[in-house]
Amino acid sequence: MTTRPSAYNLLQLYRQHRDEIDAITDPAPLFTLAYVNHLGAVRLDEIAKELGLSTNGLNKTLQPLYRSQLITESGEMLRVTPAGQRVLAELGFVAPPVP
Repeated sequence: MTTRPSAYNLLQLYRQHRDEIDAITDPAPLFTLAYVNHLGAVRLDEIAKELGLSTNGLNKTLQPLYRSQLITESGEMLRVTPAGQRVLAELGFVAPPVP
């Protein structure tokens, strides 16, 4: 039996989605993404206070989320993008409502 080569080149796939992979493999940005999703929308200063981070610390945590377009900032409010919500759902971070 011969095996067919994969139609997907994993290195190329990684390059195309590196920002998303970086965001979901680091626990701090992933937790922040899930937490902002749980809150719905949150002010930057509020999330920094909740997480016990300085402005610089929060900015460092948010950078992978901004680059991967999983989170967006409008005014001073953070919101999870539809792509971010999809990623969280696929990773099992979004549970259905309890009956």
